[in-house]
Amino acid sequence: MKEITDFNSEILSRRGISLVLVCSAGCGPCVSLEFILDSMAGKYRNVKFGKVYTDSDRSLTGRYGIFSTPTTMIFVDGKPMQSLVGLKKYSDVEQALRRY
Repeated sequence: MKEITDFNSEILSRRGISLVLVCSAGCGPCVSLEFILDSMAGKYRNVKFGKVYTDSDRSLTGRYGIFSTPTTMIFVDGKPMQSLVGLKKYSDVEQALRRY
């Protein structure tokens, strides 16, 4: 999964659906969820998948009230629509994506 380096241009200015994995280095559940999301990206080609490390962008955690990792955020046209906290199953994430 590609790391997001410019959150404003890659997510907030983007039209369509974006799914962002907010993770931290050394987080086992984050690695597991990244694997799940990578497998999902092939099916949902219209969705932009990316990850952000809390160590790299601390302002993100405050801006969106992220208190634990992994947190998966769904954005539509640059607006945050839903957050999923913790390690989720493929079906849980898929169900959330289908809402948008």
